[in-house]
Amino acid sequence: MKKFFPVLLLLMAVAGVKAHNTRKFKLFLQDVSGSVNYCVPTHEVDSVTVVSMGSKKLVKIFSPGGKVGHSARVSTTDYMTVLPDSVSLLEYAAYKEGNDWAPALERALTYHSVVYVPEGEYCCSQLNIPSGKTLRGAGEKTVFVPLDAGLFRVDGSKDKGSAVAEDVANHSDLLLLTEVSDLNADDDIMIQSQRNCMLKEGIDGVNYDADWVLGRTAKTSVFYGEFDKIQSIDGQQVKTASKRIFPCYFKDNSREPEVPSEGYVTRQATTVYRIDFAKNVVLADFAINGTTKCCRPILLKYVDSCIVDNVRYMSSVLTCNENLAYALTIIRVMYSKNTIIKNCHSILGEEALRQLDAMERNWDNFSCYNIFKIESSHGCGFEDCSSNGATHAFNIIKSNSKESICSANCFIRRCKTSHNIWSGMNVTQGCWNNEVSGCTVTSSGQGITIFSRLTKVMNNIVSTDMSFGTQYIYTHVSSQSNGKTVYWGGTAGIMLAEGYSGGQGDKRTVVSGNIVSGFYTGISVRDGYENKNIFETGIIDITGNKVEGCFNGVGIYRNGYNTEPAYLDIIVSDNILVRAENVTPYDNTYEPNAVYVPTGVIGVVSDNNTLKGF
Repeated sequence: MKKFFPVLLLLMAVAGVKAHNTRKFKLFLQDVSGSVNYCVPTHEVDSVTVVSMGSKKLVKIFSPGGKVGHSARVSTTDYMTVLPDSVSLLEYAAYKEGNDWAPALERALTYHSVVYVPEGEYCCSQLNIPSGKTLRGAGEKTVFVPLDAGLFRVDGSKDKGSAVAEDVANHSDLLLLTEVSDLNADDDIMIQSQRNCMLKEGIDGVNYDADWVLGRTAKTSVFYGEFDKIQSIDGQQVKTASKRIFPCYFKDNSREPEVPSEGYVTRQATTVYRIDFAKNVVLADFAINGTTKCCRPILLKYVDSCIVDNVRYMSSVLTCNENLAYALTIIRVMYSKNTIIKNCHSILGEEALRQLDAMERNWDNFSCYNIFKIESSHGCGFEDCSSNGATHAFNIIKSNSKESICSANCFIRRCKTSHNIWSGMNVTQGCWNNEVSGCTVTSSGQGITIFSRLTKVMNNIVSTDMSFGTQYIYTHVSSQSNGKTVYWGGTAGIMLAEGYSGGQGDKRTVVSGNIVSGFYTGISVRDGYENKNIFETGIIDITGNKVEGCFNGVGIYRNGYNTEPAYLDIIVSDNILVRAENVTPYDNTYEPNAVYVPTGVIGVVSDNNTLKGF
């Protein structure tokens, strides 16, 4: 038997079980007069209230309709049994060290699968949450105050790895390895190529595959890579549960292109690593009070099927990292799969927002407040989250390290953000087949920025109150590039940038069903600033969008290095394009266009669009 109080708190935690779950729990109320045994289906319970009344407690069980299903006064010696493996943190209060609750949490998580943290404020140093554990608060009134740069970590691990003995056939499920002694059927693995997906040097078909180059920029190293599970092992040959997503998993680096400059990371061969994922961890229903030094509150690395749900971050101050530079990522997911961040919210106070907005728009501040971040992961995403201020609020990115792999099949859904210095939703180069849908971005010079291949940008609402003359990275109306004055397209609601945010073969990047308003260019396809970051192909559908109150509806922009004729295969169709009223062109620009296509670009088809003011 557990003591009455902690198990009753667990009863509150199971109140959210779906109605079709008819599992029943038993409620035992025991005192000197005997015991009463109640058996109640979980879907009939909405909440449980316990009120202390001297030596007795008043227990009320509420139904989903708000009615009291049971009420009783019981003594403090009463017991209650619901689920055997849960506890209230208060039961371990004796293990606190000063005002630090981390030792108490660690102790509770050692002996219980579910630790419930009641309402209150809890100072806490950094703590690792073990696999299979649940840490659940009482909502925003359960408040953690971090004492370190980090608060909660969930960590799996990666072993030393084994190189492949032969090239892996493209999109195969067979791997011939040099060593299999540490591997077993049903093991989780990560396959990492030796090929940097950000290089396009050498010969197509030998040193790179044109359809699978996922971006180009200076000194960035991102390797093809993915997660899988071993189905069987036969000698040195491993059969995996799935076929390879990416090509170019070779036994050595003899076919790798020569790097164009110093600073790139290189690898010798494709490697298979056994991954010990931290699995099925749940962090839910609590708030975090931000401090000046807690720059990474929640970090999940090498995790599978974890959930962060209903976590609220609040701060009236800006946070600095160990180098005393402004930096904050509230939730970061790295090298992970099938992990969801949902109903999580970042709320910065007015003074913090003012300081953030006052930052100089330079490269040092470009990415310092990346609030929510998914990095080198597969099948992970954000749902129904929000941020009221950031440099980039929501990010799907790659790592730039020897451990890096592409991010793939990730998503940002139904999220909201405002007052972003750079962009609200951001998917970088080195990523593949991701989604941004149903989101709302306001008051940002760049709403949704996509730098990766094969992204779906659908049914978003993007608006800004910034002036058409806003000038910082990627918002310039025009500037010098390779000694030439070029048009950049100004502020942009949805931007596909840097040459590799198009489609792939017969698969197309899709921008559809979005509502965009108030930008210099509503939907923008534009080169980057470097000579490599140019569109040589598009394979893009821009269809069924409504763009209003913009200087340009849809625009394609080339930098000064992009001078060769290009067939871009871009379809602009069935859009409603409404020009901003009473707007005159700026100096060094041009008349407004419903669809702006520069000289040298062909293959842009504009069809069946509804135009107003152009």
